[in-house]
Amino acid sequence: MELVTSVWHVFSAFVIFLLGILVAFSLGKKLQLKTELSLLLYLWHTVMCFVYVAYASKNPADANRYFKSENLDFAHFSLGTHAIELFTNILKLFDLSYLGCFLVFNIIGIIGLLTFSATLQGLTENSKPRIKWFALIIIFLPSVSFWSSAIGKDAFSFMATGLALWASLNIKQRKTILVIAILSMLLVRPHMAGIMVIAISVAIMFDKNANIQIKTVLAVLSSITMVFLIPFALNYAGVGDNVSADGLQDYLSKKQGHNMAGGSSLDISSMSVPMKMFTYTFRPLPFEAHNITALLASIDNVLLLLLFVVGIRHLRNTHVKQDPSNRIFMWAYGTGSLIILSLTTANLGIAMRQKWMFLPMLIYLFMSAVVFATERQENQN
Repeated sequence: MELVTSVWHVFSAFVIFLLGILVAFSLGKKLQLKTELSLLLYLWHTVMCFVYVAYASKNPADANRYFKSENLDFAHFSLGTHAIELFTNILKLFDLSYLGCFLVFNIIGIIGLLTFSATLQGLTENSKPRIKWFALIIIFLPSVSFWSSAIGKDAFSFMATGLALWASLNIKQRKTILVIAILSMLLVRPHMAGIMVIAISVAIMFDKNANIQIKTVLAVLSSITMVFLIPFALNYAGVGDNVSADGLQDYLSKKQGHNMAGGSSLDISSMSVPMKMFTYTFRPLPFEAHNITALLASIDNVLLLLLFVVGIRHLRNTHVKQDPSNRIFMWAYGTGSLIILSLTTANLGIAMRQKWMFLPMLIYLFMSAVVFATERQENQN
């Protein structure tokens, strides 16, 4: 796959790169991030983009399929793969090169990274240096930026997750951002958008400040959403329209029966639900890595596992206050997504990138448990 084939391709790619700098600078200001951090995050994300380009240009990758597609059928528009094909082909109407299209998706992905960074930076603003550094390391994990920098669904889904996380900290004042997040997720992952809507409804129904009329309306809307979402999501996932309990079980067994991608073939069909969730979130571990990509991912997983272990210890503390509505949304979306995705994941390669559709929520929750516990200890002292 040739990266550029003309002077225009080089010029347009450079202009898109500069546009990304402008987006990172402007958005960083609105998110109250330091300019240096915003630009550094963009450069880091762009480095990951070039790494992905170098790999995909010489190896089979979904990005190549999207770029080679000539699908401009607006009359039969559908969500998911077709939406990405249409978007990529619209970019190609401006004669953007393979590299130029990658850089456009890179900008979409950096929006998610900046909003994710802003939530963690705001959370740890008054914390001890070691907690601040750990939060910074999490933001710069290669896995966070690698998948969201390429042509494909992951850039949009990660942007949606970052926007939803940032908006959930103040839903009343950031309703528009939350709507944008849901629509962005709907474009590429309709089932995840449905989970997001249901999680919001659950959060507001548990909100003590919401009146009974609003809760009733949301309960009805959630029920309607599930009625339409479940058949649509099953059809989108390939189960079919006329699904039965036996058919669904056969589908799950088929999905789980595929061996996990990797040097050691991990059969998840016989695993318990907790083990499937652990595998989805934290594997491969270093001793399971069979190549450089798996090794880097395993290092990320060790840090995430460390955070979750420490966070769980503080979550179990009886002095932790009851979650307000925004945190209930994070728990509902994060755990709901983890359970559903871990039950239907075909291989570890898919899990390594799709888990970033919900991990930012869980990272924030466990990080906040550590931060609040540390602050409480300091106040007691």
